[in-house]
Amino acid sequence: MLQSRASNLLQRCSKVVTNAGLKEANKIGSIALQSKAGYATLLDTLGDAYQRVKFKVYRDPRHHLDYDKWCKIFVTEGNIGVGKTAFAEEFAKKLDLKFYGNVSTNYDVERDSSKQVTAPKMMEWYTNPKSVLQMSRNLCNDHFCQEPADYVHTCRYQNNKLVMRALQYCDALAYLLWYGRGVTMVRQFYSDDVFAHAIKEMGWMDKRFWDFYILHRDYLDEDLIPPQVVLYLDASPEQCYENVQAGNNEAEKKLPLDFYKRVEDAYRTSYIPEAEERGVNVVELDWNNPRPVMEVIEELDNLPNMLSPTNLWDIDNSQLKRVMRNAMDDCYRCSRYIYCPIEELWSQQWTQLLYETERDNWDSKYPKGYCVGEGDKWIPLKPEHPHNFLRRF
Repeated sequence: MLQSRASNLLQRCSKVVTNAGLKEANKIGSIALQSKAGYATLLDTLGDAYQRVKFKVYRDPRHHLDYDKWCKIFVTEGNIGVGKTAFAEEFAKKLDLKFYGNVSTNYDVERDSSKQVTAPKMMEWYTNPKSVLQMSRNLCNDHFCQEPADYVHTCRYQNNKLVMRALQYCDALAYLLWYGRGVTMVRQFYSDDVFAHAIKEMGWMDKRFWDFYILHRDYLDEDLIPPQVVLYLDASPEQCYENVQAGNNEAEKKLPLDFYKRVEDAYRTSYIPEAEERGVNVVELDWNNPRPVMEVIEELDNLPNMLSPTNLWDIDNSQLKRVMRNAMDDCYRCSRYIYCPIEELWSQQWTQLLYETERDNWDSKYPKGYCVGEGDKWIPLKPEHPHNFLRRF
């Protein structure tokens, strides 16, 4: 209907050209073109509104992925002490993206506690060194930095990092596809083997654990998609070592310079080539002299397309929804963990059972509004009942 009205105006304009002067023709022609532009703008607005409703109702992941240039997973990579966290935080703030910092050994507890009613009380107990969880894990980043040659702790620490990064990356992937909003991360699941490779080259890990680590990583990688863009902050190992020595983290100062060089080699010879083969757009930034974040954003904005020609995101919408469901399903993700054949890394069975018992009997284990222990009522009539509640992220 709108197009027919616009064509009628153009026909009137052509009649004026033959029956009236050139000045009047130009005047009416300009009116017709303005009307046509207004109709086109109205059509675009209605189309955008329709796409937004379609995304909210049907959760169509392709909408934002195709029409929003910044609806992507941006991962900041680089050596220790290069300034990844500060860069990623400012990058996320400038573009209004979801920020995921460097994962900790207790990411799963932090994630679960953020959804509970009594989150501070829960976190205080689970992060207490005397709690069953901490005694069973027995992991510490400072201990790794000060005594990396402790084989049992180093291997347990690296395996925990792999699992926590897989969990965090699934959360970021699900957030991107569910809410249609871009994500910024500091390192991620696919770059965890950089440190595992450096640890192996330093002699802090033997071949038994390396083989198990690679098998576990490949098993966790099923039904995931690598990030679209990786921002690699390239700085010399000597510069990164000096940055750490000038900082306030006394434990990281104990790491030798040779470890920084091994990390740099792992990035250059292993991670970056493999990422580019898998369709990741790796943007290398010279960070020996750091630049303003806005300058980097403008460079990315000037790119015709931030996606690699061989990216793995050009898949069917049903496949994207399948990836989203698997990333959101905690039960599915927990089933991806495999048996560890290395006896030194085993945990006591009674500690795991006690931890699971405490977690299942927690009074406020459900989100606010669905917890019977907190006096919430009319739960079966709410849209998301806790018994079939799909945990958000």
